[in-house]
Amino acid sequence: MKTSNLTVLILQIILFTYSVSPCQPVATAQTTAPPAAALEQFAEKFRNPQSLPFSFRYDGKSSAELMPSWTLRAESIKRLDKNSEWRIYVIDPRTGLQIHCEVVQFAEVPVIEWLLHFRNDSKTDTPILDDIQALDVSLPPQTNEPALHYARGAVCSMNDYQPILRVLNKGAKL
Repeated sequence: MKTSNLTVLILQIILFTYSVSPCQPVATAQTTAPPAAALEQFAEKFRNPQSLPFSFRYDGKSSAELMPSWTLRAESIKRLDKNSEWRIYVIDPRTGLQIHCEVVQFAEVPVIEWLLHFRNDSKTDTPILDDIQALDVSLPPQTNEPALHYARGAVCSMNDYQPILRVLNKGAKL
């Protein structure tokens, strides 16, 4: 991978403890914000570089196996608004692979957003980087029927970014 800067994934997560009646359309559903404690618990995963909520495979090995021996650095970014921002840098000293994660926790809405950048800082190709998971965590449910709220995305149609609700039944896969 000989790329100066490959932006791989962007993911906006809205933590999912909203209350929605199954009879209501999702777009007009009454919602309540997730508990502040749940949002803070998730934000802590970014503040501790040893528990980052993303994963990947590099040269056939899992990031959980590799990253403890890599250089880790986190810094808080001063912003003019009320939002919190910090950056995490994870560097493989052997191959020059650099992972740069930009994180924003919004003050006005219960959202944490992050963007991952993978960059080869060496003059040679890096080993194969694959199976990138922008979100790889286990979160305890806050209710008996946890639900995931997300947006459809854009395909240039009338329902671009349509809100979607998916109840996470026991044993179900996303």
